[in-house]
Amino acid sequence: MAKQNRGKALGRLASRGRGTCPVCYRTRTKLLYQRKNADGTSISVCKKCTSTSAEVLNSIKPLQAPIAFRRRHRKVFNLYANQQKEKESS
Repeated sequence: MAKQNRGKALGRLASRGRGTCPVCYRTRTKLLYQRKNADGTSISVCKKCTSTSAEVLNSIKPLQAPIAFRRRHRKVFNLYANQQKEKESS
């Protein structure tokens, strides 16, 4: 028999649990996994980024660039985000 309640909790979340991962900048992916910063604040990340180190999570800052939703724009978006990180670290 089919399962009646599969995915019911996702429907209750904002945007059905989807968004842009703050670690890898993947767009429209499910952000279902919670990780904690050194500050104690929780960050929602994608499945691939659940195993990232605490150092990477502590270096995350909110994005100020426009978010690209299509794959063809993702490369440009990631280049822009990396340039911003280099400017801040210099």
